[in-house]
Amino acid sequence: MALDTVIMAKQAAKFLNLLSDAHVFKMGTNQDYEGDVAYTNQLEILTEPEVTTTSYARDGTITYVRPTPGKQYMVVDQRQVFALKIDDMEKKLASSAGTKMWDRTMKRGAWQLADDVDDFIRDLMYNGTMSSNILTNRTIGLGMNASAYETIVDLVKAVKKQNVPNSELHVFIDPDFEGFLTKDSRFTGHNTAEARKTIRGQAIGQVEFADVHVTNNTYRSGSTYRIQLAWEGSTTYAEQMNDMRHIPVTAGDFDERVDSQLVFGGKVTQPQGLAYVDVQYAA
Repeated sequence: MALDTVIMAKQAAKFLNLLSDAHVFKMGTNQDYEGDVAYTNQLEILTEPEVTTTSYARDGTITYVRPTPGKQYMVVDQRQVFALKIDDMEKKLASSAGTKMWDRTMKRGAWQLADDVDDFIRDLMYNGTMSSNILTNRTIGLGMNASAYETIVDLVKAVKKQNVPNSELHVFIDPDFEGFLTKDSRFTGHNTAEARKTIRGQAIGQVEFADVHVTNNTYRSGSTYRIQLAWEGSTTYAEQMNDMRHIPVTAGDFDERVDSQLVFGGKVTQPQGLAYVDVQYAA
């Protein structure tokens, strides 16, 4: 019996959508500085000031302190672009099929830019993690301390020791780690809607206040994968997208050109909010 082509098309579309949703590292960043940025811009990042308390005697004198926020600077020094050209663009986009094809093409280009951003933020977090928050390597599914669930608990515990708040925590795992995690009844045993989520790019649940995201963009070296935890306040990220359409001016040139440029930058401002562990998986 022949396979239903309609069903095959639906499955293919679903598969592409899952891959497109795999870019999630940006979710673990502070994006308060998104907006009007440009290549080589230097953005001033403000850190909330520390507040101290003092003893106070009834009817005594109160001394007021002027809070001074900390300052760091982030340079927007990354630029990626995809550039396309097409002969007689207006004619090819005249049909609804051509318009839909072009829309999908542009979306795939944007997906590729998102992939570049994901890799950039992933490496930024890895390089910015303080040594005391790097856990000892472990093999998931083999020996003591080899539980996927407990590994996430240990990552959260590492940043908690640095007085990082429980809110806005994210952990980024690969599909193999997800497999071990979903076998753990402590994660899935309550049969909640959140626990049953398996869509790439969305939080599939929470462990110790940390949203768990599955992505194909985790760092990998051979059979070793890196599981990264990030508090949103640890890393600042900003970007600006510019789309340009160029009309040909040379006689006989019918190629119109379209390019999308993404300028972006990031900085680890509070490394105590990052932790990671390198893992392998038992057969």
